[in-house]
Formats: sequence, C-alpha cells, structure tokens
Amino acid sequence: MATKRDKKLPSEYRGPERAFQFDRDTFLIYTGIHEADIRPFSRIGAGTSVPAGLLPQIENVVVPEENLWNVGLESAWLKESLRAGAGHIRYVGSKERTSQLHRYFSPGDDEISKPKEEAGQEPVEYSSYQAPERGVSQKDRCTITYMATGEYQVTVGGSRVLDSNSLSRGRMGLDKEYETVSKILSKAQRRCERGWSFFTLQVDAPLLSVYWGLQGQGLALNPPADIHYQFLAHSIDPERLRMAIAENVEVPGLAELFRRNHGREGQLGAYCPEMDRLVLLKRLYNRAQVKTFDDSRTLPFSKETVFFTSRSKSHGVFALKANHDSEHPMQILFPLKQTKQSRSFDFTRGPFDLELMNLDGDQKLESAGSFLTLVAQGTASDKKFGKSKLKPGVFPLLGETEYRLQQVTALSELADEMALGLKGSEFEQIVPELFASLGHTGPDLDEETVLDLLYRIRTQAVPDSLLLQINLAEAARAIYRYLGGLGDKFPKVAKLAEKIQKRYNTSGLRVRDLQALTGGV
Repeated sequence: MATKRDKKLPSEYRGPERAFQFDRDTFLIYTGIHEADIRPFSRIGAGTSVPAGLLPQIENVVVPEENLWNVGLESAWLKESLRAGAGHIRYVGSKERTSQLHRYFSPGDDEISKPKEEAGQEPVEYSSYQAPERGVSQKDRCTITYMATGEYQVTVGGSRVLDSNSLSRGRMGLDKEYETVSKILSKAQRRCERGWSFFTLQVDAPLLSVYWGLQGQGLALNPPADIHYQFLAHSIDPERLRMAIAENVEVPGLAELFRRNHGREGQLGAYCPEMDRLVLLKRLYNRAQVKTFDDSRTLPFSKETVFFTSRSKSHGVFALKANHDSEHPMQILFPLKQTKQSRSFDFTRGPFDLELMNLDGDQKLESAGSFLTLVAQGTASDKKFGKSKLKPGVFPLLGETEYRLQQVTALSELADEMALGLKGSEFEQIVPELFASLGHTGPDLDEETVLDLLYRIRTQAVPDSLLLQINLAEAARAIYRYLGGLGDKFPKVAKLAEKIQKRYNTSGLRVRDLQALTGGV
C-alpha cells in the first residue's frame, strides 16, 4: 500500500521554488538535487540581513556584470561566513569582475601567480565562467549562464530558477528607495540644509558616524548602510549626500555611495586613509564620477571647507569660516582612523574650537585642549561611560541629534542665546546684558559697566536646576575666555571673570547626571 511522503525530495523542487529573497539585495538559491548534497545553497547579493544558521550551507556566490550590490556588505558577509565555518567560498563571474573583488577583499594577494589547483584550495576561490561543455547533461547540475549583454540565468536540474531580469522586475531597488525618500521629504521641514551643522548617526560603535551639513552640501563620516532610512526618520534629504570620509574602503556606507552614483552616473567626493584602495571601489563602480580629496585640500562640493589629516591619519580637521567677519576659520577635530593617536598636523595646528571624540575600551573621557569637546560612547560599556566624570567644556555627544555651528566675533552675538539658556533664573537678564556690552574689547571696553555686571553675576546663588547650572557654567567659561586675556590692561576685569568661572564650574558631574535630564531650555 502506497504511503504519502511528508516532504519533497530535493530533485522535486522546480524553478522559482528554489529561490528565496531575504531582503532587498539578498537572494538564496537551493541547488540541492540529492539528499546527500553538501552545502546546497548559492547566493546572489548581500544585504544587511545575515541568515547566520545558513551561512555554512552557502558555497557559491554569483557575481553579476551589472547591478553589483554593496561590496562593503559583501566583505562583512564573507568574513562572517568564514567565521561560521563555511570553509570554502567560491565567487563565480567574469574574470574581470572576480579579479576586482579579489583585489578589494585581499589587496596583498597575487591571484595571478598562484596555480589553479592551489587557488582552489584557498578558503576563498575566484572562479571565472567558461564556455559550456557540449554533450553534458544538465539534469544533475546547477548552471549559471552569462549572456553577452551582461545578464545571467540560473538553472538547476535543467529547470530555470531565476534570471537577472526577473530580480530587478517588480521590486524597489536602492535608487528607487533614495528617490522615494527624497520625494517624501520634499514638502517637509528638513534638517542640515542651511548654514553649518552636523547630525549624529551612530555614537555607540567602534566608528563614529556623523552627517555634516555644509551649507546644503552633505558629507558623511563613516556612513552606515541604508543611510537613507535614518535620513527619512530624521528629515534629512538623501539626495544632498555628496561626499564621504571613511576609515577604510570596506565601510558599507562608502560603498553604497559609490553604488548609488554608479547607477545614476553621478558625482561624489571621497576620502579614506587607504587612498590606493579607493581606486578599487572606483573600478567596481566605474560609472560613478569620483572626486577624491586629501590633506590640506578644499572639499569638492564645499569650497569654503578645508580638510586636514594628522600625521598618523588618526584624526581629521575641518577648517571653515561660518562667519566671514572672523579673522580665523573655525577648526573642528574628529576621529578618522583607529591607529596610533596623533593630533599633530603638517598644515594646521590647535587649539581647536570643537573636538569630537569616540571612546574605545579604557580611554578616559577628557579634552585634548579644545574649547568644546563632545565625547561619543564608542565601545565603552554603559556603566563605564555613565560613571565618567565631566570636566569644563567636555560633554557627552548625543545620538541622533542635530548640532548647529555658529562662529562669533563678539560675545554680543550670543546675548539672545544666553537669555534663552538661562530663562527663568536670576541670570536671565544680567548675563545677556554683559554679553551685549562686550561687542568690543580693548580700548572700547567700558570697564565700570563690565565690572558692575560681573559683580552682580558673582553674588548670585548657584541655581538648583542642573540644566541651568550647566548653561551658566558655559556662559562663565565664555566670559573668562573673552576677558581673561585682558589682564594687562584691565586686571580687575580679568580677575573677576576668573572668579566667576571658578564659582559656577560644574566639575564633578558625571555623564549619568546629564543622561538623567529630560526636556531642555
């Protein structure tokens, strides 16, 4: 008596039944024909979703001539596959394409000098397609057929599973997603489009990720993959992203920017410390029009911003004039590469106006002499970061927050901001009045008026509100920086400004104290 089987045999799966889509860019193909087949999956594409349990079962990666996916993510897939025990990964495609990937993944390897037998024994194999063998049955085989047009087709057991046309048909690709996000935001109030600002994308990872708005031109530091999703959530137009700086060429967001501009033959600016490897990305996405920049050069789409790199490539600096009346540019220091730390530059020097830091491991939360230092948690634990003591001018860098940059030539330009920051306190009128009186220093300083205002500020009680304490401490620090240098001509003014700074400083606060704050002024 015949019985019904509980499951199909591998050979009974036909065509599309063998194809599975994991995300926008990742497809798996079940190539098994017999139950004993080992590692019966092939892969096309690499997205942000990694099916960890299946990684050891994937042996072949089909590499297309056109519409190459994000090779930064592919690098992550490759490393994770080998860690998961895949043992051997084979990239299948044209000789040119597979050679490009080989150089990108392993720049020190020389695949040309290796015998074919030896190359096949390596953990990663790069196999170029060959003409089909005549008279060989396709019944028990998985075959990838590449067309002269750049298209390809995958068949298993003689049955067509999918082709490159079917993959692109009826689904939203990366370019369409970007265009859709930009269209959605076109009628919304958007961030980082006027003046100078930056938006923190990721502050609790080994690499600090920040989006810079440079008078409407966007630059991303270590951009994450699918950055347009974050842009949609925070009202930033992805079409304004024109430039990127990345620690290395395998940063997924850098490859995404190349891929995006390859598809539309657009222009982009790019820098990474491994400039020789950046050429490899240009070859993989050769329709993108790339403008590289380096030490002491202006940014390609923001001519008022000059970029500098430290001697060890550990740090970068943006020098920009956010106020054309200023004699000197504003200088912003930020982490560039995880290597020997150096803040020494060939073509610029500190002190810096603003520094962005990213903690790693046992690194202490402290300033390197910049006027204002914002510190990201990086790889520090929540407990360690929360216990970190803050020093004057040092604050935690908040995630998913827009910071606007303003360069002033006189404290009077900050009077309104001070009134807002000290609203509801005894200082709401006195401090802004002092700031307003300091439009000029030197011979134009009204010493009697300034001393009177300084005395009135010094005799007030310390506010109970922590937020007011912080705002007052920063106001006192700005006053001292502005007046402290006038000791020779106005010694009483300089001395009193110093006393005010000491009275209202917030030394001893910890990061967790600020994390407990809600709301704002």
